[in-house]
Amino acid sequence: LDREDFHPWKDMMGDDWDNENRFEGWGAGEWSDLKATEKVLLRHQRHLDILIEAGVKGFRFDAAKHIRPRTLKAYVDYIRQMCPDAYIYLEVLSDDPEQHAPFLGWADTT
Repeated sequence: LDREDFHPWKDMMGDDWDNENRFEGWGAGEWSDLKATEKVLLRHQRHLDILIEAGVKGFRFDAAKHIRPRTLKAYVDYIRQMCPDAYIYLEVLSDDPEQHAPFLGWADTT
């Protein structure tokens, strides 16, 4: 991966942690997130394949509410396809039911 595979970072403060601004470029300049391009998704799938082949059956997605639901769903669906009995946990960290709603039925959340 190279620089073009990452979103530019932006300051994320206050309400941005829970509103529509929460998806790309977050981290208050401490880190930058990857774009959901085919190149990035295929790289992640190769990594998931290695983990599944090694016997891993549990997957935790940190900061799941900061991943666009369609992107996260692609990862969850891929894991389920490759390892139907995998346990998948999504860290949402919100007491707002709306933050959990997009992920209901996919995996456990907190």
